[in-house]
Parts: sequence; C-alpha cells; structure tokens
Amino acid sequence: KGWPISLPENPQADCEVDNKRVEAYHAVRKLEPRLVPMVIGLMMIRLVLTIPMAILSCLGFIWGKDLHSKLSSGYVHMGAPTYVGQPQSVQPAQQAQPMQSIAGHNAPA
Repeated sequence: KGWPISLPENPQADCEVDNKRVEAYHAVRKLEPRLVPMVIGLMMIRLVLTIPMAILSCLGFIWGKDLHSKLSSGYVHMGAPTYVGQPQSVQPAQQAQPMQSIAGHNAPA
C-alpha cells in the first residue's frame, strides 16, 4: 500500500488495523527479554575479538614497514641459501627387457 500522499478527510473512519503487523509486534515484544541479552553478548564477543585483531594488524604493518625499509637500505645482507637442492626431473619408465639367454641352456648364445 505505501504511505498515502495526503491524509484522509476523516482518519478515524478510514483507519484500519493491520492485524499481521500487530501480531508480529506482539511476538517481538514477547521474545525481547530473551533476545536482547543474546544480542548484547554477541556484540561484546565480537568487540573483544575485534580489538586484538586491529592491534595485531597495526603492529604487523609497522613491523613489515620497518623490515622493508631495512632491507631496502642495505641494512641486512641476504646471502645465498646454504643448501641448494638439485633439480629432479621425472624420467620415463624403462621398458621391460626380454630375458637374456644363458649359455648352455639350449638357447643360442
């Protein structure tokens, strides 16, 4: 329906009660004593977890920026790794060779 553009001439005669909305309002009012503490608890848990994450994010940014500036200015010499593994490649499987004859067993040598 939406909101009327202008008020009716006789609001008391034209007014109708929307029973669905009234019942929904009463249902919410009945659940309010149980829902409000749960919502407040959820918000507190979220706040308790958000504050340390924000602090750790800021510290990670600061420490990373310091490390980047030290590496960029030549403060630390990054040497080659001490262990260099040899590259390994996959080789095709060898085909089975036929059994070789043994001399003296009725097979041509």
